[in-house]
Amino acid sequence: MVVAAGAWHAAVVGRDGRVCTWGWGRYGCLGHGNEECEAAPKVVEALTKVKAVHVATGDYTTFVVSAEGVVYSFGCGESSSLGHSTAVEGQVRNQSNHLFTTLFFHFKHKSYLLVSSS
Repeated sequence: MVVAAGAWHAAVVGRDGRVCTWGWGRYGCLGHGNEECEAAPKVVEALTKVKAVHVATGDYTTFVVSAEGVVYSFGCGESSSLGHSTAVEGQVRNQSNHLFTTLFFHFKHKSYLLVSSS
């Protein structure tokens, strides 16, 4: 089991690999497709077919790593903090919020040390 807690929300990966989030839902940081608050842990439905192994929370962001090494992120996209920037040199950065879980990166066949910080 992995638990991550930020200033405004929290997330947990259960023994079965399911991800639950709760707290303040601003910017979609809970991954439930809205900005509603949740008083109790609620399963992130968009990740029900994903076996998660790690979760990290930031101020208004959540990152989930699957057993296959796929990273999903959701929440506040300000300053491209979710890693979803589609910026091309000389163009405006994509700073949109992601209310639903979105594939960010795939770690398969790569070796990384995982560090979380808020």
